[in-house]
Amino acid sequence: MRQWLEFLAGIDRERIAQLLKDCEVSMWKSCRARPSDTGAARMVRNYAAIAMPWGLLCEFADVPVEQGDFWRI
Repeated sequence: MRQWLEFLAGIDRERIAQLLKDCEVSMWKSCRARPSDTGAARMVRNYAAIAMPWGLLCEFADVPVEQGDFWRI
């Protein structure tokens, strides 16, 4: 657990923001709703907020992000 927390603490704020943005872009690519749909926008942001730490966990554990078919990009 300590190593995971140290890994997270070592990531700068700009990288986290960019990873979240990249996840949102990826989610919108498979979304059928329009970006003007506020409900869809909220869901995309929520899913991106789950996918982004999954990507970081995979990076930390050195496993492919596609592992377990959790995140389809």
